[in-house]
Amino acid sequence: MAAIRKIQAQVKEIISYSDTVRKYVLQPLKRSFDFKAGQFLHLAIDEYDPSFNWPESRVF
Repeated sequence: MAAIRKIQAQVKEIISYSDTVRKYVLQPLKRSFDFKAGQFLHLAIDEYDPSFNWPESRVF
């Protein structure tokens, strides 16, 4: 398994398309990174604790 890299980001914009659909535009607080084919983003709001279950999150 690859090492987990935490990247803090700030919400720059929230666009509401309907009552249940929103777009969140995130801006990394430090230098960004380049995605390679096959990689994915595991977005979590709460802190990750490896001794416990994954926090509420989504995979993109």
